[in-house]
Amino acid sequence: MAAPKSPNSLVVGLALFSMFFGSGNLIFPLVLGAQYEAFFYVAVVGFVITAVALPTLGILAMIPAHGNYERLFERLIPPKYARWFILAALVFWIPLGSGPRCVLLAHASLNAYAPLGIPIWLFSLVFLMAVYFCVINRASVIDLLGKFLTPILLASIACIVISSLMVGGDLDIPAHKPLNIFMNSLIDGYYTQDLIAAIFFSATLVNMIHKSTGDMRTAMKKTWQGGLIAVVLLTVLYAALMASSAIHGEYLLGLSGEQLVSTLARIALGPTFGAMSSIAVSLACFTTEIALVIVFADFLQRDQKGRDRYKKSLLMTLGIIWLMSLLPFDGIMAIVAPAMKIIYPMLFILVIRFLWRSRRSFGH
Repeated sequence: MAAPKSPNSLVVGLALFSMFFGSGNLIFPLVLGAQYEAFFYVAVVGFVITAVALPTLGILAMIPAHGNYERLFERLIPPKYARWFILAALVFWIPLGSGPRCVLLAHASLNAYAPLGIPIWLFSLVFLMAVYFCVINRASVIDLLGKFLTPILLASIACIVISSLMVGGDLDIPAHKPLNIFMNSLIDGYYTQDLIAAIFFSATLVNMIHKSTGDMRTAMKKTWQGGLIAVVLLTVLYAALMASSAIHGEYLLGLSGEQLVSTLARIALGPTFGAMSSIAVSLACFTTEIALVIVFADFLQRDQKGRDRYKKSLLMTLGIIWLMSLLPFDGIMAIVAPAMKIIYPMLFILVIRFLWRSRRSFGH
């Protein structure tokens, strides 16, 4: 009997990239580029430190933890408290926060270009049903993301970015000082909160690869190699997005997130192909939603029994996200923001301490 085929590191990297790259990761760099124009490269440095380097630490932490995020917490917090901390982090991050936000932003993006006339409750139902069919068979998720959805996502973003750079424009010198630009972009990169995504997404990938190959060493190696590909790709894309919006800053400054992407697409591609912005934002939301749902469903199924525990956990996760998606965006943020202001800094401290205590593991 032939050994299970190990996924290609590039495919794993593309899958991990698509898990990270939600709509916020698309919009934040565009806002910074339009705001700081000629000094966009200063914003790139600040943004990459917190939006790329911090998530890299999260991926790195999964090496001594062997893909088990509970080890990270239980090594520094008593187990009974660690479990509650993980639960709080996941609940506020996924079903109460990023999960419904992805639905709302996908709906808003599609409506911005061509009004759908579909109520949010129905759009959310269809959107989440599509997610369900993509994740019910976890064995195919890496290939689905790495081989199909991510290339389409990258192609749509590349068309917008390359075309906008070719159209050209003038770069004005902003009134902001470079140090202020650096600090502001550093803070904006922090607000992506991708450190929490790095920990749980990379742990999920390790477990998926391990189950398909039966070899934990291979799973760790592929996830780390894929993680390097993902963070390099994120860095390049953030820089390209900032450059493209900086060139057309006079037309983009002051616009909302959804308007930024669609306006840049219209400038670069014209009204006929401007719909590509809707494809980019919607795909970014969809691929991230897939990853979010898998992480939370995996966590829930640990406390359940029976053959269909993953399916039950999946339906429970999607049901909570659907209910939360009926709230306005500001309502979701009012629930999530206060909790994440406490959880995220604690998570950062825990990761740094865990890596420091585990530093000898990297030499073996």
